[in-house]
Formats: sequence, structure tokens, C-alpha cells
Amino acid sequence: MSTTWIKSCLAGLIMAKESLEKVVQSMASDVKEINQKMTHFLESYRDDYYRILYGFKQ
Repeated sequence: MSTTWIKSCLAGLIMAKESLEKVVQSMASDVKEINQKMTHFLESYRDDYYRILYGFKQ
């Protein structure tokens, strides 16, 4: 194996690692956004439920 081939492989691995890190960061951001939306939805649902059940907002 030549040194050039090894360097090329290492460069490819580094690029793949950086690309994978970007994908994981994007997924984490999406999960955070979904969590925020679900939390808002569930809080609204809870408020509506108590408003209907007891006739006032808890």
C-alpha cells in the first residue's frame, strides 16, 4: 500500500465522520423541535381538558 492511498482513505474517513456528525446534529435539532411542539400540544390539551371537566382553566 502506498502512503498516498492511506492518506486518501484517512481523508475519506474524516469527511465521512464530519458528514455523519452533521446528520446527527440535524436529527437532534429535529427531535428537540418535535419535543417542543408535543409539549405545547399536550399542555394545551391538558388545559382544555380541565376547562371542560371543571368549567375553568386550572
